[in-house]
Amino acid sequence: MRISTHLFPLFVSLAWCISGCGQPPHVFEEETPHPTQARQQPTEPTQPDEETFNIQCETLHTNTDHPYPGQKVTFSAQLRNAGETPSSPGKLVYRLSTHRFDRQGRYLNHDLIPALPEGGQSTQFAHFTLPHTTPGRHYISVRWEGQDGSSRWVGIHPITVTEPPPLQLPPQAQKADLIVEQSLLSRRQAQYAEHVSITSNIRNIGKEEASKVRVRYYLSRDHILSSSDRYLSYDTIKSLKGGQFCTKQAGFHVPHNQLPGDYFVLIVIDPLEKNDEFNKKNNIKALPFSIHRQP
Repeated sequence: MRISTHLFPLFVSLAWCISGCGQPPHVFEEETPHPTQARQQPTEPTQPDEETFNIQCETLHTNTDHPYPGQKVTFSAQLRNAGETPSSPGKLVYRLSTHRFDRQGRYLNHDLIPALPEGGQSTQFAHFTLPHTTPGRHYISVRWEGQDGSSRWVGIHPITVTEPPPLQLPPQAQKADLIVEQSLLSRRQAQYAEHVSITSNIRNIGKEEASKVRVRYYLSRDHILSSSDRYLSYDTIKSLKGGQFCTKQAGFHVPHNQLPGDYFVLIVIDPLEKNDEFNKKNNIKALPFSIHRQP
């Protein structure tokens, strides 16, 4: 027999009365909430309520409405306390997003705001570097966050992110620029009359082509080329276009009349300055080298 859920508690009580023993059992009735009573999550309005807050942003200005990633941007905001009571100290938070009033937008900077009396005004400035983002329409949203826990959006400024401009090199940077990238001696120390090989990679990191490049090798007591340094050998590079490199090999015999001791083998590119280069200070490479007396 099927018992209605409404008669089930009465049935249990009647059974207890007939048995005449113990305390009446407690019947737990499960409460099922009505569908219309389901809790709803509060949602933040996209437009702040002007009547419940006293801080207003009257003007927003930026030094450019078409910034590009990496550009310095300056933001100014004119605030006014339009309420009837002094405001709490707080801060203005600037965020970048493709949507209006997006709390998940990328943080840019913030500015501390003092308490403003009734009718008081304050002009605030914020500086930031625009982060890398896709070109197109974006919004810089400004949010007030008070020390009393109050917060709300107070302004928004649309911008159009553009592509970075092409790198403009100065005229002198268009010239050739020769350097020694890598170099190696077959031995770091040698005796009189022994042969030493030199291998070096020479690159033109400039824009223009370099031609008839002479490479000379010297033996020096230091890493600076001077008239007292001893000439060892030379090599020639026919031409090097911008960005190209070549590997050159040369060699020398340790001079018999050279005193033993510590030296440098200098690799000098274009010592006679036949090529017009952007930078002449990177044309020398110094490799440590030692000469030992024969036993």
